[in-house]
Amino acid sequence: MASSTKSAGYTNASFGVSSLAAGTYHARVTAVASGYNSSVSNSRDNNISIEKLATVSALQFAYNSSSEKIDLSWPSVKGASSYQVQYFKNGSHMTGSDQTISASPAHLDTSGLAAGDYTARVLAVADSHHVNGEWSAASNQVTKLAAPAFQSLSYASGNVQVNLASVTGASRYKARLVDSSNHRTDAVESSNPTIEISADELASGTYHAEAMATGSDNTKVPSDWRTSSAMVTKLAAPAVSAAVWDESAAQVVVTLAAVSGAASLSAQLVAADQTPVGSPVAAGSDLNARIRIDNNLTAGSYGIRTQAASSGSQFIPSDWSVSSAAVLRLAQPAITSFTYDEVHETIVVSFQSVANATAYEVQLLNSAGHAAGAVVSVQAGAAGTTAYTAQLSVAGLPVDTYKAQVRAVSTDQQTISSVWAVSAQSLTELAAPAIGSVAYDASRNQVKVVIAAGIPGAAGYQIQYLNAQGIPLGQAVFVNPASLTGYLPGDYLQPVNYFVRAR
Repeated sequence: MASSTKSAGYTNASFGVSSLAAGTYHARVTAVASGYNSSVSNSRDNNISIEKLATVSALQFAYNSSSEKIDLSWPSVKGASSYQVQYFKNGSHMTGSDQTISASPAHLDTSGLAAGDYTARVLAVADSHHVNGEWSAASNQVTKLAAPAFQSLSYASGNVQVNLASVTGASRYKARLVDSSNHRTDAVESSNPTIEISADELASGTYHAEAMATGSDNTKVPSDWRTSSAMVTKLAAPAVSAAVWDESAAQVVVTLAAVSGAASLSAQLVAADQTPVGSPVAAGSDLNARIRIDNNLTAGSYGIRTQAASSGSQFIPSDWSVSSAAVLRLAQPAITSFTYDEVHETIVVSFQSVANATAYEVQLLNSAGHAAGAVVSVQAGAAGTTAYTAQLSVAGLPVDTYKAQVRAVSTDQQTISSVWAVSAQSLTELAAPAIGSVAYDASRNQVKVVIAAGIPGAAGYQIQYLNAQGIPLGQAVFVNPASLTGYLPGDYLQPVNYFVRAR
């Protein structure tokens, strides 16, 4: 409805436009006076018109993951010089977010945007020859998801398990770990609110978890990252304080440094290529891990790797870490000969030197493979010595077949004795022959000694006098194994005994 006002010399009229539809409008004026004919003007005659802009329609409100903004777009309105944009959260006007822009699209920054449902509306703004359009209807709804709540954070079976509460509208979840220096792991994504993050590549230290929820389309804005209050700690590998070879127990004793939070410490040998050797050995309450060494450990240098572990779900076992400590297994000596010295009545074992050995141990093995007789120690000679000889007594050895065994040893506490090298050759201790008879032969002035029976393996026999103290007298006389009879000189003036041996 029109209203008019009158001022000196001319008349103004103003009209409300809120109820007007979009379109072009002209004005006309009718002059009316009592007693006069009315006079009608037409603004068309003066090219005077005014246009009300169309209402913005077809709004598209969508999240742009590349820019991390919510884009609002619409078709342009003819005659509009700019557009006013208003945003609403959960139906309430966000007064601080109003925008005036020259053209579509508008952008709502999601940084710092609280979780909730968002819509927008747009007004086409006119110049002085046009009338503003009406506010558009509300756009489609875009939802910023709530950050998921943490239910638990724990370690199990090689993974850090992040258990989250479900978020309405979320289709996927992301989680990552952050250390005390704010270094973050790559995020792991899952459709399930329980996420497993591998602990293999984590450095030792304490970690919080961060998690977020995401949607399946552009009507969902990912939530902010939420940080857990709970923490998990990856233990540091224990340092090696000492590694000592214990010859008597045939074990390497590895002394480990304590690790805070660890319930157990372990050590294991590794080859030069870092391949683990044998099984890990747990340290005792004295922090010593005793690694048993057997004959399967070949010659060479071995490193020592260590690990700390805990029974608690808030602790991650340390990585296996190879320390600077190392031990050396000596090579086996090569036995070059194994013979019997008839003159000295000893067994002679010859063998070659071994690098880094400070001494060698030599011993006999019986036919059952058990050590026989005393161990003979041979000290290593000056640098450049390549061969050694040991002499072993046969006194008291039972009848049996024997081999020699030799190993290299060292006084260095980081050097492990070699495996025993066993000779390919063998020697047999013959049984003592029994004397069948002893008689004086006056015609020969000799004592005739007859051996009762031959000894298997004997190539001959020796007979000899013994005095009352058991000391041999004179020369031994060889007895042919075919005759089993030998003669000793008969001119001894003192009482004598007799003994005979096979050879």
